[in-house]
Amino acid sequence: GKSTSEPDVDIVLALHACDTATDEALVRAVRWNAPLTLVAPCCHHDLQTRVRDASGTRSHAPSLAPTLRHGILRERLGDVLTDAFRAHVMRLLGHRVDVVEWIGGEHTPRNTMIRAVRTNARAAPELWREYDEMRELWGVTPWLAEALEPELASAREEAMRDPVPVAADGEVER
Repeated sequence: GKSTSEPDVDIVLALHACDTATDEALVRAVRWNAPLTLVAPCCHHDLQTRVRDASGTRSHAPSLAPTLRHGILRERLGDVLTDAFRAHVMRLLGHRVDVVEWIGGEHTPRNTMIRAVRTNARAAPELWREYDEMRELWGVTPWLAEALEPELASAREEAMRDPVPVAADGEVER
């Protein structure tokens, strides 16, 4: 049976969880095997800082320089990049993931929701390559991936040992 530290949960919900608090909710969702996870991130400072620091120590593709030069653009890019990493990590760990607008922009500029439904589907090797290329391009590993490193390593090993094909639309063929 489960220990008291691993409760039976139906939904993990985090609304406007600041910075890595969203990632902490996703870590719990993965480790608790939550069937449904809904997170609406707030600020995204951690990855923005990582991207800024990485841009000072390595050269990104020249076409990326304008996106990192100005604070407001770097911040908005950081928001998108953080949530793209979050969605991809959850997909690698056996979730069907959608990133959607959940409330009108007139109420809050922070209106993105990541919806993850646990399917236990194994990610195709192509999805792992996308993740590796994304990390390489930006020179960062997101906090979420660091926190879920054992789960990601196990999922990667399984995916490479017994690969599944990917359909033309990017979804894993069943």
